Amino acid sequence: MTKQISEHDQVILAVALILRERREALNISQSDLARRSGIHRSYIGDFERGSRNISVKNLSRLAFALDVPVSKVLNLAEKRVATEGPFKPQKKKPTKVKVSWAYGALTAQDVKDALDKTKKTQKELAKALGISRFYVSMILTGARPFTPELQRKCLHVFADWHGDF
Repeated sequence: MTKQISEHDQVILAVALILRERREALNISQSDLARRSGIHRSYIGDFERGSRNISVKNLSRLAFALDVPVSKVLNLAEKRVATEGPFKPQKKKPTKVKVSWAYGALTAQDVKDALDKTKKTQKELAKALGISRFYVSMILTGARPFTPELQRKCLHVFADWHGDF
């Protein structure tokens, strides 16, 4: 059975759609909008997908950063709901990391590739593994052995960061 989305949620989804369209029309990235508005980029992404509600304060910040009056955004949203609704929240697309390794077969190059694809840093990996960033760089350059225990930990870290492989 499909869950019905309330009229109030429909307005919020329409506001999100209008603000995203305005941002895209101005050719502004979510990161740039975050800097202009003082709102975290992930909050903006969540809001644009409809998975987060927005306060009047944050709506005002976004509207100001996009150079559009809040009243106009709300009026357009109400009109959109009446003419185009119902809207559905978008699901966040999980980042899939394609790996071709299993326990004992993980190489330093595999880890480098996974770090690139996941946009994680050596520092983040070191913290997750409980070792120094220097030691991670030594492993990745081949100056230190990549033990099966560290390989197993790496697999678990990447699984935690990105779910199923």
